[in-house]
Amino acid sequence: MTATNFSSAKALKKLFKVSAFVALTAIGSNALAQTTCYYDWLDNWVCNGDNGYQSTTRTDWLGNDVTTDNRGNRMTCHFDWLNNYVCN
Repeated sequence: MTATNFSSAKALKKLFKVSAFVALTAIGSNALAQTTCYYDWLDNWVCNGDNGYQSTTRTDWLGNDVTTDNRGNRMTCHFDWLNNYVCN
């Protein structure tokens, strides 16, 4: 019997939500734009598109994932008590 690694499932959910946000925002301006993402020295997830679009995801002091971009958009996500990854 093998144990399920729930921390990996949480990470995948988080990565999917943030990636979807980045992709949907970038698609609105240029469907063919290339995007590169990396962790900066502050452990923020930074994505840069060749169309000038940039987003940064960081974790606030409450444990929420906060994604902002250079167009003034902001999205906050967290796991609720049912372990759903909820964004607003």
